[in-house]
Amino acid sequence: MTSAHDPHLLEPDHLPTPFTADEIRYATPEGRTQVVLVEPAGQEPVCRAVRWTQVGPEGAVQVRTPLDADGEPAGEGGSEEVTWRELQAHASFPAVRSSVERVRLEHALGDLDCLRYTVGDGDAVDHYWFDLARPGMPVLLQSARGPERVLTMTVLSDEVRPA
Repeated sequence: MTSAHDPHLLEPDHLPTPFTADEIRYATPEGRTQVVLVEPAGQEPVCRAVRWTQVGPEGAVQVRTPLDADGEPAGEGGSEEVTWRELQAHASFPAVRSSVERVRLEHALGDLDCLRYTVGDGDAVDHYWFDLARPGMPVLLQSARGPERVLTMTVLSDEVRPA
């Protein structure tokens, strides 16, 4: 099956993505804001807000703001124009070294119905949990190199905030 027949399939040798570009677009209105906790091994955890602005039919601007321990803006962030297709492509994984399964995940956002993608490359293994009710970024990412976890990223909140 080619991508012309299945909008979830971006490459013929990849697994289908959890969401299409259109599904991500419809789930991402102006002001959608996700608070993300990034925990790199051996470093201090970092929290940031990801806010969506200038939302249009082809893409949006993603504004990233670091947050302090109280959830307040803490310094300079950055912004980037992205297309919905680019965001979908972030979850397009080679079928030869990837698998996907439907799982339940107990999470800060609740008990979630997810697709968990497992992607391996040698001793590197990444697990991505995509909440089926929240098209967009994974709600949980865990990366390991051999037996060591090197990164965990968790979406702590996901809401639409007025400007």
